[in-house]
Amino acid sequence: MDISVFISDLLFEHDCVIVPGFGGFICNYRATEIHPVLHIVNPPSKSVSFNRNLRTNDGLLVNYIAKTGDIPFQKAQELINNWVESSKSLLKRNETLNLKGIGRVFSDIEGNIQFTPDESVNYLKTSFALKPLTAKPVLRGKEVDFTEKFAHETKKHRIPQTGVWKIAAAIILLVGIGALIQMMRIGVEVKPLGLNEASVFSFLTHFSCGNEDTMQPIVITTAKPVSDETVKTVAASVEPSNAQNPVAKKPVAGNVQTEFHGYYIITGAFAESKNAETAKRDLLKNFPESAIYCEKSHGLTRVGYSVGSDTKTAEQKLRAAQADNADYWLVKK
Repeated sequence: MDISVFISDLLFEHDCVIVPGFGGFICNYRATEIHPVLHIVNPPSKSVSFNRNLRTNDGLLVNYIAKTGDIPFQKAQELINNWVESSKSLLKRNETLNLKGIGRVFSDIEGNIQFTPDESVNYLKTSFALKPLTAKPVLRGKEVDFTEKFAHETKKHRIPQTGVWKIAAAIILLVGIGALIQMMRIGVEVKPLGLNEASVFSFLTHFSCGNEDTMQPIVITTAKPVSDETVKTVAASVEPSNAQNPVAKKPVAGNVQTEFHGYYIITGAFAESKNAETAKRDLLKNFPESAIYCEKSHGLTRVGYSVGSDTKTAEQKLRAAQADNADYWLVKK
């Protein structure tokens, strides 16, 4: 009877199984391994080795065979002894003893017993059913060899040096003009050149169209130009309540004032006088009971209408007006 099946079953539960009179099979823990050449990743396992000096009967194998085969203890002991005698005779004839799932036992030239484990079975229960994996290499893109042929073809399509400088100069010019316009949009006047946003836009429009009569009117309503009156408005908003304010003169209804006192809602700032006149006519028509504000500052003519001298009332009317156009702002004179 071949008892290798019983030995294999016990190796899953125990680290050492002794065959009385023959030797002991020992299991040692082996961590995960990666084959350096084949790139195979082996899961954790138990490596089986054989020690012929472990011959003392510990009763483990005998009891397991008796219990599994439902036979008496003495009968199990006889089965083991018969197997041991048969295996030793086989080894003396220099034949190999094959233990299924465990390994091969054979005698070398000097008559010493050698053992080669079977790697197909993993006796570590926590790694049950885990199979070796093959680590596939990462495929990377091919590197293009920049040979003299490619270098020669590249030279044919190289941009002339003069063309590069022209492109760079054009980019710098456009960036400079954009920065200049942005500064003027927030009310900054370039004093050495005497320029403002309206004059720059007028120049660009005239340069692109070539005829001043065909130019479209330019209305500057997207930003509030910085002026002395605006600064005064901010200062007035933080003055104490007991500060002395100038006595506002009652505006003449339906007329354009030349002297301004109180609060005015500015509806636009215009570079062309005809556009300012159009805006004044619209305000006279829409606000016949209010005095019209018209004053030129920093090259732009600001047009608006009076909302009285009371701060809270002026702010309320400004919010109502901004519901129609958010670009309106308030000026105090």
